[in-house]
Amino acid sequence: FSAFIFLLIGFTFISCRNIKTNDDASSLYRILVGNKYGFINSKGKIVIDPQYDAAFWSFTDGVCYVNLGDKKYLIDKNGTHVKELPDSIITVLNFVDKLALIRSYNESGADGINILVQSEGIMNTNAELILPAIYYNVSVNIDGNDTFIRVRKHNQKYFMTDANGNMLGTECDSILTGFSQGLCAIKLNGKWGYMDKTGKIVIEPIYDSAKVITKARTS
Repeated sequence: FSAFIFLLIGFTFISCRNIKTNDDASSLYRILVGNKYGFINSKGKIVIDPQYDAAFWSFTDGVCYVNLGDKKYLIDKNGTHVKELPDSIITVLNFVDKLALIRSYNESGADGINILVQSEGIMNTNAELILPAIYYNVSVNIDGNDTFIRVRKHNQKYFMTDANGNMLGTECDSILTGFSQGLCAIKLNGKWGYMDKTGKIVIEPIYDSAKVITKARTS
């Protein structure tokens, strides 16, 4: 669901977009006044003055990521700066189950030639690092009531972690999308098998291909 609200206050044009599907009394909506972002409530009252150069569309778990000049913050619904983020974090993407993808740049090179390589990691809503931004690609994977992180390293190896960043099982040649119905398809030594949520291999990697399990197994 997507809706657009346009308000005219004095001579200032305000645009607001709501991408939430379940509104409640505490919902806040991002607005743009001139070239600054702020937030209004469901009654159209400005709750957080437009002052930010960039901001997420909405709050997740009570916090929102914003940019103010060259500073980056997590703010609460009162506009209080809950946490200032380190300069090494270039950007933060939207939170999924209290975890957010972060992006940074790290120097890499050989023979005296250094280049900046984009890397990714994960932080929580307290701005605590779950995984440092040193990986090629990371993504949050939710299966039932459990949250996992799928990680791809710059050397093209993969592994899964729990929501706290603890590795499950071992590094793999490839992982499909993560856990589904309690199983995760992994590729080891060119063959596919499955591991469970503890990281234990429950179907040996002996197959040429594998698919994500979308329905619960029945006996």
